[in-house]
Amino acid sequence: MSADVVCLEGWHGWQVHCPFCGKPDDENSFCKHVLYVIGLGNFHYRSDRFCEAAGLPKDDGDPSLPWNAINSRGGARELASAVDLPNHVQFALNAVNDITYIGFACLEEELMVWGRKAQDPKS
Repeated sequence: MSADVVCLEGWHGWQVHCPFCGKPDDENSFCKHVLYVIGLGNFHYRSDRFCEAAGLPKDDGDPSLPWNAINSRGGARELASAVDLPNHVQFALNAVNDITYIGFACLEEELMVWGRKAQDPKS
């Protein structure tokens, strides 16, 4: 299961809010649902949960990965889109000079609290 993508044209001047808890994105503190932020072809942030699911080294303060680590897996966006996490949604913010991608996914324990089991929303 790959990420569902929501394209936001002309959204680069607005904050994106988490679709699960409603917290606005903030470069200094992300909510627990944020998986990654990609811009200019590289990761600006990646959560431990995302790194584990993608088989990447954990973010040690410098979230960028060497180009060869990204390109060998098809690029940052392709790598992020292919991660198999339940309810993974990716927002594509179309700016003038770049597209920023922000990925979110709810936690397994939240699905159970809501009385649902993890499943592909498209099935």
